[in-house]
Amino acid sequence: MQTDKVIALIFAIRDALQSREQLEAVRQTISRLSALNLDPKTMLPLPPRTPSDFQSDLKAVVDHIPASLKTVADAFSEAAPYLNWNADTNSSDGYYEAGGNIRDLEDDN
Repeated sequence: MQTDKVIALIFAIRDALQSREQLEAVRQTISRLSALNLDPKTMLPLPPRTPSDFQSDLKAVVDHIPASLKTVADAFSEAAPYLNWNADTNSSDGYYEAGGNIRDLEDDN
């Protein structure tokens, strides 16, 4: 079932984060992910939602996930068609602060 694939992705992310539990933000994220009610019997079926123009981008993303996160990469590949994908258009309703550059955030880590 599609919801099983999304649930497996959430668990894979949670499990991968556990190696960085010394960080407070990671502990909070793990706690919140663990508290989710992820019973597939109570979830609605998920139709595929990946826009066709995102397909090659998603493959590139998965191809660049480090081997140490193979479980996450595999789960992401399986769940990707059922996730809701939206492009950030730099409009006022975008995902990031206006004028922000996500690459600048990568440099801080």
